Amino acid sequence: MHKYFLIFVFCFYSFSRCSAQGETWNWRFGRGAGINFPGGSTPITLSPGPMTVLEGSSSISDASGNLLFYTDGYTVWNKNDVQMANGTGLKGFVASGTQTSVIVKKPGANSIYYIFTLLFDLYYSEVDMSLDGGLGDVVVATKNTYLGQNGTEKVTAVKHCNNIDVWVIMPMSASNQFSVFLVTAAGVNPTPVFSTAGVTMVGARGQMKASPDGKKVGYVTLEGDYAEILDFDNSSGILSNPILIGPSSVYDQVYGCEFSPDNTKFYMNNTDVTNSAIWQFNLCAGNEASINASGLKIATAAGNSGQLQLAPDKKIYSARFGKA
Repeated sequence: MHKYFLIFVFCFYSFSRCSAQGETWNWRFGRGAGINFPGGSTPITLSPGPMTVLEGSSSISDASGNLLFYTDGYTVWNKNDVQMANGTGLKGFVASGTQTSVIVKKPGANSIYYIFTLLFDLYYSEVDMSLDGGLGDVVVATKNTYLGQNGTEKVTAVKHCNNIDVWVIMPMSASNQFSVFLVTAAGVNPTPVFSTAGVTMVGARGQMKASPDGKKVGYVTLEGDYAEILDFDNSSGILSNPILIGPSSVYDQVYGCEFSPDNTKFYMNNTDVTNSAIWQFNLCAGNEASINASGLKIATAAGNSGQLQLAPDKKIYSARFGKA
């Protein structure tokens, strides 16, 4: 097995929420790391790649599971592990950021993809896979198109209820407001749907995820030691009915989160080297108090644990700092 450093990674395109089956079968992340889920089953390691990233990255494959490209939010590499034409200088966190990017295929298009990047503000760049002999090209005319300001280090994507279009969700910094952008066959709508719900967000770091059925969105905040889970109306783009988990010193520096494949559980973990653990919460327990009371520590780690990611094999994987 190849030796890699698995460093706080896994900001991938939402699996069953936004993509055809094979589009999530290849992961590129960390210090040259790579995993393939052939046929969506047991993963195998890939040969080392050129990307070195401390935190977030995104990968996308075609419907048959063939890797197309991947990014750290600043540079884009094609399937041959070569920098894509015009594929550097994207406006994503360069040194580190929990979720630097998310990749969305343009609805109705065979070769157009959008890379949404976060540098606290939200941008998108277009990739045309019909260019450069099928290796792809970042289109100069739309590169780093500005969308919204005052973001955090969180972004995720959710399929619209029509099962064609896609919502891209960005929470606002020091606020309880969310900006939600719709991607359709016409492109990216620059006018967001705004939602105001839940508590004022503390800090910027920590993941945000959508449930596989697209009906809930959850996030954690490292600085605030809490998680929040909200209902998401994927027909209107509105978030509502927040459930607060914590805040509590028990959840010191929570960083990663994920939903179970059947949408009934919420998981989160932290990065505290002396108190690293994974907790499970039963979303069917009832009200906010009951969901908090259902919290169960299901794992501990000898060192820092990073982000969580639901995989094509229906298992949830956790990144580990400095581990192979």
